[in-house]
Amino acid sequence: PGTPLALQASWELGETYYKSGQYIRAAAHYKKFEEAFPLDSLAHKAQIRVAWCSVRAREYRDAQEVLTHVAKESPSYDLAQGFLKDLNGISDLSRKSPALAGALSAVIPGTGQFYAGRSMDGMAALLLNAAFIFAAVEAYNYKLYGTFGILLFFETGWYGGNIYSAVSSAHKYNRTQEDTFIRGLEKYWEP
Repeated sequence: PGTPLALQASWELGETYYKSGQYIRAAAHYKKFEEAFPLDSLAHKAQIRVAWCSVRAREYRDAQEVLTHVAKESPSYDLAQGFLKDLNGISDLSRKSPALAGALSAVIPGTGQFYAGRSMDGMAALLLNAAFIFAAVEAYNYKLYGTFGILLFFETGWYGGNIYSAVSSAHKYNRTQEDTFIRGLEKYWEP
C-alpha cells in the first residue's frame, strides 16, 4: 500500500475487468480507483473508463451522466465534452420496432422480416408458410384429414417461428445500429 506498484496494480485490475467484458465490475473498480488516487493522472482517465463501461453495457444515460460530471479543471474535460456530444447522437439512430415486426409477420408471414431489413428471411418465411397453408387446404379439400392435421400442426410451428424470427430480426437490426455507432465512438473517444 502507498507505493507506485499498488497504484499500477489497482489500475491494471480495472483494465482486466474492462477488457474481459466485466463492465459492471470494471466501473465499480474505476470508481474506487478515483477515490483512492484522486491526484493521479489515471484518476481522470478512470472517469472516462467509467463512462465507457456504461456505453459497453448499453446504459447510455448512465454514461452521459458520468460525462456531464467531469470537472472543468480535469485534464479529461475536453475529451469528456466531445465524447458526450457524440454520444448524444445515440437517440438519432434508426431503430425498428420488434412489436411492429412481430405484428406484421402475424398478419402476413415474412413482412416483419422485410420491415427489419432481412429480405431473404422474409421471402423464406412467406414461401414456407404459403406452401404449408396451400398444402393443408388441399388436403382438407380432398378429405385427407390426417394429412390435413399433420400439415396444420407443422404450419402452426412455422407460423410461430416466423413471428419469433421477425421480432428477433428487429432486435438484431437495432443491435447492429448500436454496434456501428459504438465503433464510431471508439475511433475518437476511447482512451
